[in-house]
Amino acid sequence: MMQFKRGVFRCLGMVGSVMWLMSYTVQAADTVLLDPATLAVGTTLGEYLVVKESCPDPARTDCQATEKMKYISAVTGRTGKIEFAVNLTDNFELDVNVDWKDFAQQKTITLFKAVGDNTSSLYVTFYYNGGSDIAFTAGHDNSNGSLGWQWNNSINDVELSAKNGTAFLNINGSPFKDRFGRGDTVALDTSQPFVKLVIAGIKETDRLFEVTLKGGTGTGTTPSGGGDFDSGKQAGIQQCLTDPVSCGISVTSSGTGGTHANFNPSTGELYIPFVDVPGVFGGVQTYEVYLMQQPLTFTFDLDVNRVIPK
Repeated sequence: MMQFKRGVFRCLGMVGSVMWLMSYTVQAADTVLLDPATLAVGTTLGEYLVVKESCPDPARTDCQATEKMKYISAVTGRTGKIEFAVNLTDNFELDVNVDWKDFAQQKTITLFKAVGDNTSSLYVTFYYNGGSDIAFTAGHDNSNGSLGWQWNNSINDVELSAKNGTAFLNINGSPFKDRFGRGDTVALDTSQPFVKLVIAGIKETDRLFEVTLKGGTGTGTTPSGGGDFDSGKQAGIQQCLTDPVSCGISVTSSGTGGTHANFNPSTGELYIPFVDVPGVFGGVQTYEVYLMQQPLTFTFDLDVNRVIPK
């Protein structure tokens, strides 16, 4: 389709070609750096982070499967961080959708000029200092979360943008203001590009959703297969055991005993005492089954030698 368009616009002459190139540039510049909806529950990525799924209110478990949302959060007891490679100098917009449980554990969204170089970084910091405070790079602070931040499981849009050498911060569309209510922007050093985006301080009660970029270039993060894989794997397994429906598992009660599935991490064996399987000609047959985990994945194979009719 793209090749076809290119040929058509060439035939339309120079003006048409220029218009097409401008349109193509805008489309190519919109980059999705992170979209949890495209990842499987239990996928690990970054440092101590895992894909989870819950109702919009994570404390509830009674919502429909279609209502559930996937997001990135930290594994139990750890603080997570995720990094993206970017190439940004000026005229860009970075949108980070988050639900921070609170600001007691400091969280940051930072653009770095170079690895280990904090001197020219551009950042947003969420922290607690007698109130829920937000800092926009050095010397720009706001107290008590008065920037349009929404609590109670709301997904907030943190928009960090730059235009003509000036950086702007908007929270849910509200421009950043300092603690005295004055508007505040940050002058950019455009001599070198920002090369890395880091989102840090993520706890197990926090939720990170989409991260998108308009203008410049960026590379989405790659789900990890090692590092903290075991912690992420166990988090995904625990989610499925706690809420089987979120993983596509249907569990029904039986009059012959318990309904709990059991997973043995040392052997990779998942034991399911009762599975109802609809028959081809109607009716339901109940089986007792064993599943074996494929190495380094959250995928299981049915042990056909141990399928026991009930």
